[in-house]
Amino acid sequence: MTRIADSFSPEMAETINRLLDIQPGETVSALQKIKANPAKSSAPAMNALMHKMAAIEATGILGIDLSWLNANYQRAMFHYVRKCTADRLRELTGPRRLATLTCFLRQSYRDTIDQAVDMFDKIIIRMQADTARELDEQMCQQRKTIKVALSSLRALGEIILDDDIDDVALRPKLFAAVPRDKLQEQVAGLHDWVSGKRSDAFHGIVRRFSYFRQFSPTMLSALEFFPDAGQTSSPCMEAIQMLRKMNIEQHGHKKVMLPDVAPVDFIPKRLVPIVMDGGLPSRAAWECALMLKLQEELKSGNISVANSKRFGRFDDYFLPEEQWALRRETFFQRSGLPSDPNEVAGYLKTRLNRAYDLFLQTAPGNSYASVDEDGWCLSVDTPEKPGKEADEKLDRLKSWLGRHMRTTRLTDMLIEVDNDIRFTDHFLRRRRRAKGIAKRSAPFSRLCLAMVVTSGWEQWPI
Repeated sequence: MTRIADSFSPEMAETINRLLDIQPGETVSALQKIKANPAKSSAPAMNALMHKMAAIEATGILGIDLSWLNANYQRAMFHYVRKCTADRLRELTGPRRLATLTCFLRQSYRDTIDQAVDMFDKIIIRMQADTARELDEQMCQQRKTIKVALSSLRALGEIILDDDIDDVALRPKLFAAVPRDKLQEQVAGLHDWVSGKRSDAFHGIVRRFSYFRQFSPTMLSALEFFPDAGQTSSPCMEAIQMLRKMNIEQHGHKKVMLPDVAPVDFIPKRLVPIVMDGGLPSRAAWECALMLKLQEELKSGNISVANSKRFGRFDDYFLPEEQWALRRETFFQRSGLPSDPNEVAGYLKTRLNRAYDLFLQTAPGNSYASVDEDGWCLSVDTPEKPGKEADEKLDRLKSWLGRHMRTTRLTDMLIEVDNDIRFTDHFLRRRRRAKGIAKRSAPFSRLCLAMVVTSGWEQWPI
């Protein structure tokens, strides 16, 4: 505890302790705001998570080295603070309070990053579902038009596929089946469904571009993305870096155009005709396609997030190269494993052969496992059934224990324990505890004992 507390400057310690205070005009402390669970997935909820990350970063605890402290102990301190009130935390000693809050804030910061990535994924999924539902509803509304167009297609198709009609008479036959004006009307009505704004659900996502802009600049500036360990860069990462620069330039409410050299290799082929408007990418469509690609890359693990528990690199779970170099020789000496990778195959082969030889030597007298033509045969232990005499002895023992066992009321036992260790003092207010009041009213004692008994029945049901 003192090692963590020694890392704090007086200003940092004051900032951490101020988290427990309720500032003027506020109803809860800053610590309680950090404890609050995220709201339903939405742009305001995403911005709230980003503000929580900024509040934790402002304390300066991210610069404190906790690599030497066991991760399980850090999580235990996190859960301890989650359950404690600000009043309870103020009663801790200074070094212990600082260390506990440091572990809590560090774990909360990483959890907030995971919550933000999860919320981003849910926003994208809900947006895709909404656009698909809107497209289905529009198709249902145009059911009559589509049915008439299909009928015309069927009539024209039958004429075109009829080999008895030559090419000269084909055109008059077609217009005789479907008049020209009627065909023109049907073709115009189907334009949006073939190549217009109803041809793909992505058009509905582009119409929600303003909703993306409510949280995407804050999210991209707060979260640090980087490609997989085997990649130096990717088209998606290049596009993210360019969008970050554009967001910084646009911070002063200045309209920033998408550069002509903006990366487009990350765009799926299906969306290229929609994004490339007149040969140049459209800002709204390009950014929406980037958000969809980012969600896909995060789910597949091609892009990782710094300081994340669930979306970080797999290599982060292992020891750093510097620490492994110091422990490598000792590890192989204690485990008896070969330190040279070229010797691993021979070592495992030798060890497996010894295991087979030992099994074959002991196979004739092995009553637990054997091998025959049908494969492995494992022995089965048959339980012994007690006889009539054993049952009678057991019944006599139960009867004797029942007659000689002492019965005690649970409330009487708790009262005796309370008289010795005075555990109900913790249910009193702090002022009454400070005055050292020893005598407590009987109704209050019964209430405290009832709470303890109820808690016991809930946690250890019989």
